[in-house]
Amino acid sequence: MKIESCFSNKIFFLIVFCFLTHWVFPQNAQRPRIITDRPDFTESTDIVPKGKYQAEFGYTFNKVEKTESPSFGELLVRIPLHQKVEFRLGFNSFVLLNEQANNQSGIQDATLGLKVNIVEREKLNLAVIGATLIPSGSNEFGEKEVQPIIILAAAVPINEKFTLASNGSISSAYSEQDRFIQGAFSISSGFSLTPKMGIFFEYFGFFQDSKQGPNVNFINGGATYLINNDLQIDMRVGLGLNGINPEYFVGVGTGIRI
Repeated sequence: MKIESCFSNKIFFLIVFCFLTHWVFPQNAQRPRIITDRPDFTESTDIVPKGKYQAEFGYTFNKVEKTESPSFGELLVRIPLHQKVEFRLGFNSFVLLNEQANNQSGIQDATLGLKVNIVEREKLNLAVIGATLIPSGSNEFGEKEVQPIIILAAAVPINEKFTLASNGSISSAYSEQDRFIQGAFSISSGFSLTPKMGIFFEYFGFFQDSKQGPNVNFINGGATYLINNDLQIDMRVGLGLNGINPEYFVGVGTGIRI
């Protein structure tokens, strides 16, 4: 656990250094603006520009009935390998599980994958993401098997200020010592309010949540603010549509490109 903590601290200080660097040094206004895969559930079709690196991270507070589970980290590092291909590494997030009779803490599993842009047109962009969960978390929060997933991401720019995006995915999930096929779908609408600020509204769901389990559905919305072309902050809030009260989540985060 000490090794994991030391590694996490190094990652944290590296991110802080990058963050401060972007505040101290002026940015080139001619660079294309950063496109992140957060804060919504829907993954973008965009690839990080070659020669750049991108880190995205944040905090989320979840509440389901009387159980609270804040998570810290959510770190995704995106490294371009080609003009249309990027490598993606998701680091373990730290989770606190607060229940009435049982409080636990630990780290979730890491992920790795690739994103490939397959169509890039004026009115349609498509990308494929292949990824897998890597069993590396704590016993209470980690899985015992890899869980590969394939995602098809689409984006349709309607005009300069409004874009529709959607994801469809299928994964080989693992639950209760057995595998099952899990599907997921999302659709998100993004609006540019100003050159620096945008908002989004989104639906996403999982089909099914666990083997022999029910489908689960959510809606959420949020906002992004562009500090400069390489630095963006975000927030979001969402609700479950599963007959559970309360069931909600709120989160904040940022994306940095260097």
